Amino acid sequence: MGAWYCNFTAHGVPASGLAQTLSDLNRQALVAPTQKGNTVFYDEEAEELDDVVARELATRVSRKHNCPVLISAVADDDELWLCLIDGDDVTFNYSSRGRPDKASTLASAFGRKAFTPLLWIALKIPYVAIESSRHGFIATLLGLPAWASHTGYRYAEEGDLGGGITKDDLIRVSPKP
Repeated sequence: MGAWYCNFTAHGVPASGLAQTLSDLNRQALVAPTQKGNTVFYDEEAEELDDVVARELATRVSRKHNCPVLISAVADDDELWLCLIDGDDVTFNYSSRGRPDKASTLASAFGRKAFTPLLWIALKIPYVAIESSRHGFIATLLGLPAWASHTGYRYAEEGDLGGGITKDDLIRVSPKP
């Protein structure tokens, strides 16, 4: 069985601010350290790969912090889904089983416009045996932390993070009783 995970990357939001927002939203989540302006977080409910739940959460975070939020999900290493939310708008929506969306939109959101041609190729390759590998390459092109790929809530809970961070580096957010 392949990898199953979902995570979010908020561009331009510090981990502490993001943790407070997730607490205000009454979420069960883990927030990784901010690196180069990108903060990755893992939400327990979104881990079920429900695109409605994921989009709603990303929209609320994006509106609150006026920043783009990238949702990344891998299902059984057979499909990669990327969705970029900016305010109330879906500005980029991609499935490795469909046609690629505009790579320039995604690259621009993370200040990596120079990488658009490589990103376009990474999105267009028709078949990748392990979609989490495609996700890792795309995350690298976007300048995202190593823990932005191959990791979701369950993996993070188990301490499977990579990139030089451990479970102890995460901010734990729990719902209010």
